[in-house]
Amino acid sequence: MDKPDWLETTDFHTIDARKLEGFFLPQIIQKSKTLANGSGLKVVQSFEPIPLYGVMEKEGWRHFSEKISDEEFHIYFTRSEEKARESKRSVHTGRKIPVVIQSATPVVYPVILRMLQSPELKARLEVTELKIWQETEKHLGWIVSGKADISFSAVIASANLLGKENDVKLATVSVWDNFYMVTRGYRAQTFSDLKGKKIHMPLFHKAPPAQVTSYLMRRFGENPEDYRFVYGQPFGRPEEIAAQLINGEIDTALIREPEVSYALQAGKDIRIAFSYSELWKRLKPNSHGLPNAGLVFKGAFVRENPQLVQLFLEELDAAIAWVKQNREEAARLSYRAMGRSLAEIRLFLQRVNYTNIPAVDVQDELRDYLTILEEKVARKIIEKADELFLEKEFFVNAFAT
Repeated sequence: MDKPDWLETTDFHTIDARKLEGFFLPQIIQKSKTLANGSGLKVVQSFEPIPLYGVMEKEGWRHFSEKISDEEFHIYFTRSEEKARESKRSVHTGRKIPVVIQSATPVVYPVILRMLQSPELKARLEVTELKIWQETEKHLGWIVSGKADISFSAVIASANLLGKENDVKLATVSVWDNFYMVTRGYRAQTFSDLKGKKIHMPLFHKAPPAQVTSYLMRRFGENPEDYRFVYGQPFGRPEEIAAQLINGEIDTALIREPEVSYALQAGKDIRIAFSYSELWKRLKPNSHGLPNAGLVFKGAFVRENPQLVQLFLEELDAAIAWVKQNREEAARLSYRAMGRSLAEIRLFLQRVNYTNIPAVDVQDELRDYLTILEEKVARKIIEKADELFLEKEFFVNAFAT
C-alpha cells in the first residue's frame, strides 16, 4: 500500500504503547482528544492493534499502518476529511430523556432487558441506542467520547478512565466471579495440572486476565514462566476461544461467562478445572470475589439527571434480584437477543454471579484487585476516591435492604 500524502505533511505526536501499563486503548483515545487541529498521532506497538482502528474511525480519524518488523508496528492517525459519525439520538419529547446504554460484555444482557421492561424507566427514558459489544475494547471509545450515558464496563477499564479528565463515575460493581480455567479431554484441579499444555488466554499478555493469572500462580507457589500461554492475534476473543474448545481445536483455556456455559452445554468432555474467584476467596476469605464489571455513568448525565440516576440504580438492583429469582423466565426473555439457545442461556443464568454493590462500599476490595493489575490506578482510587465514585446519597433509596 502506498504511503498517503498526509503522512509527510502532518505533525505527529508519538505514543509508544509498548511502554504503557495496562489497557493501552483508553490512553491513546484520551490523548487523541487533546491534539490540536492539523496534528496527528503515531502509535508504536509490538503487534498491529487492529481493534484501535475501528474505535478511532468512529471518532473521525483515518489511519495508515506500517510494519517495521514482526514485533514492531507504526500506526499513523490523522483527522478524516469526512464528518465524524453523527449521533443517532432522536429528539425527545415530554419528560423522556434520551440515553445511550452500552455493555462491554453480554453477561449483563438479561439484566438490561429486564430493566427495560420497567414502566417507570419507560416513562422517563428514551433509549436511543443499546449496544452490547462483542469486541470488548470498542466500548471505551464511547465512554471517552461521551457518546454513552450509561455503560456496563470492566472494572479495570472503568478505573483507568475515572477522574475529571473523562468525567465518569463508577456507581456499582455488579458482576463478580466470572473467569474459569476450562479443560477438554482431561481433568485438572490446580495450575500444576496444566503444565505442558497450551493455555489459551483472552485479550493479550498485559491484559487483566493474564495479570490475575500470574498473580494467582505466584501466590499458590507456581512460576508463570513454567507455563505456555497462547494469545489470539491481535486479541484473544472469548467467543472464539470457546468455539475452539468446543470444536476440539484446543484443550485448555481461560474463559469468562457466558462463554463458559456455552462450552459446558456443548458437552464434548469439557470441564471446569477451577474458578478464579474461588482461588481469590481462598486468599481473601472476606472478599465478594473478583470484581469484574460495574456500572459507569457519564458525569454530566449524573449532574443533569440526579433523580433519574437514583431510579436507574433502584431498577438495576430490582432487575438483578428478579433475574436471580426467576432464572427460567429470564432465560426466555433474553436467549433470542443473545443469539444463543434457550438451554445455553438457562445454564448460564444458573451459574452467573450477579451481586450488585455500591462501588463506594467496596473500595478496599477494588484497591486490592487493581493493585495487582495496575498500581497507579489503585493509588488513584486511594487519592481521589471522592472524585471517582458515585456519591453515597444516590443510594439512599436503592439497596435499602
